[in-house]
Amino acid sequence: MSQIEIPDELVFANDLQRGGDYVASGKIYQRFFDEHPEHPLRFKCLYEVGDNLFYENNYAAARKAYQEFIAYCARQKHITEEEQSWVDAYVKMSESRIRSIDKKAVRK
Repeated sequence: MSQIEIPDELVFANDLQRGGDYVASGKIYQRFFDEHPEHPLRFKCLYEVGDNLFYENNYAAARKAYQEFIAYCARQKHITEEEQSWVDAYVKMSESRIRSIDKKAVRK
């Protein structure tokens, strides 16, 4: 994935996320995911949807989004070894976020 050119809309979504506009960022990531079924960065967009919800403190929706991301990744059968390493890393981050959300729920 090191040679993939990042589309401008994903750069913009990332900029919005860094600036705290999680709703707009999440919408762009979701739209890219929906409209580009073959793009190699598609999986990352779905992860970022969950992250934007997490940053919004919308933990129930974030938890669901991370679970959907993990399920989506588990269904992927035709990816390269390099892509698989990235997918594995993002799945681990999703699992970590879910544990964090669960800990927050216990503390309430």
